[in-house]
Amino acid sequence: MVIGIGSALVVNVYMPSLERKLTLKQVEVENKLQHILIEIAEYLRTNKKLWTEREITETVQLIKEAKSIAFREVENNFFRKEDYYYHYFTIREKQMDLLVRMLPTLEQVHPMIEQRYIIADFLDYVASYFYTGRMGQPYLEKLKRVEEDFRKVAPPENWEMFEARAHLLMIVRELEYYFSIMNKLKLDQKKLVFN
Repeated sequence: MVIGIGSALVVNVYMPSLERKLTLKQVEVENKLQHILIEIAEYLRTNKKLWTEREITETVQLIKEAKSIAFREVENNFFRKEDYYYHYFTIREKQMDLLVRMLPTLEQVHPMIEQRYIIADFLDYVASYFYTGRMGQPYLEKLKRVEEDFRKVAPPENWEMFEARAHLLMIVRELEYYFSIMNKLKLDQKKLVFN
């Protein structure tokens, strides 16, 4: 029994690490998420849908694959109690689910009202700092200012504008949740990915 356990520990120590592969997957996921946020901002400015069903499906699949690799890394490493990458890809999976849920609401906003541009500017801001390792708190604070800007705009003139503003406010709430999820990720400073 001792020989069996000892052999298992020795093999475990020499198992090849998947960390390089996980780092590359992390960069790929962040590129795709950043691209989707930019496309959403562009849609808000122009009413032109740039994302495709295939792009969304590929991103969801990429996150699932990366999470599976991260899980294998945890299972292969006996001495590691907590895994950054598994936790990271779980958070990204939840965020991607949220974006997928948000897109149909976004597509229901047709009139080009001022609030669309406010949210588009916010999403451009988020996309421009996507690789800096910022947690969700600075984004949540900026999102509160976006809500304050919403309140400063004159009341809607008709039902269509009222409905559009209501949908945009729902999107703001979804974005709040998106960034509150990000706050749950405890980043190890050595593993942050910078572009």
